[in-house]
Amino acid sequence: MTLPAAAQRFGVSTVTVRRWMEAGRLEGVRRSERWIREESVQRLMDELLEDAATWVSLADAADIIGCSIATVPGFVTEGLVVQRPGPRQQASINRGSAERAGRVLAERREAKRAERRLRDEQRTSNGPPDDGTVWLSVKTTALLLGLSESGVTLKVRAGTLPATQRGRRWWVRRDDAERAAAAKAFAAAQRDHRDAPPL
Repeated sequence: MTLPAAAQRFGVSTVTVRRWMEAGRLEGVRRSERWIREESVQRLMDELLEDAATWVSLADAADIIGCSIATVPGFVTEGLVVQRPGPRQQASINRGSAERAGRVLAERREAKRAERRLRDEQRTSNGPPDDGTVWLSVKTTALLLGLSESGVTLKVRAGTLPATQRGRRWWVRRDDAERAAAAKAFAAAQRDHRDAPPL
């Protein structure tokens, strides 16, 4: 088989075929032109097919694993992915180890999602308690009582206005806020009655 015919069969340049001959991967003779033995071409084809089934490029490994190309060397360092030394353009990542690393990465991602869900479930909600009662925020309670928000917070902290803390927010039952508003109105009316001049 001629050098150009071998190159066409492999789908590579004649320079690559010549390099394979010089490296001893292909057997041939040189007469007026180079001739390559058909058996050595078939043997190398089989070897390359087996190699392609076993080894993949860095980009292909990243696709198999389900990560970026930049992440693959970390898996190599960690020992999850097997990389063979060799020329830079040669596929050098073991396909089986990339598939295993893909399963490990999927498990790690699922563990992180589960951890995040658990954290979210355990995190106290800032919303009002869900017990069928109507709850008012500090801002709404302040409007109802004619106080500032800090005034309502001071009453809550002093224990003169019942409230429930959820996360970082305080919530007041509407009934308690209305009672406090009624008591404030009654006290104001009493004061006005006392301060009024006698008839």
